[in-house]
Amino acid sequence: MTNFTEGLYDARELSMERMQVEAAQLQAEGIIGANIHEHQYSWSSHVIEFFALGTAVTPTRTDHHIPTPHLTLSLNDPPPVINTVLAPPSADH
Repeated sequence: MTNFTEGLYDARELSMERMQVEAAQLQAEGIIGANIHEHQYSWSSHVIEFFALGTAVTPTRTDHHIPTPHLTLSLNDPPPVINTVLAPPSADH
């Protein structure tokens, strides 16, 4: 499993590197909203696709300054509500 795991890590890194290269070609200051999607195909059990998608950020003016992004994790959000409906057992079971 070590080779398989390393292959997955390498493929994911490669998809992110390609996204970064495309942003650099646009002379972007950074990438926001980056998402990485993993998809397996039914026609082959040995094929996994990693798809990296993000928005390249470029200055709109020469005097425009893009602040350094920071990770924000709000601790004030309520926990997600999980709706579970359990049906009572039927009389014939």
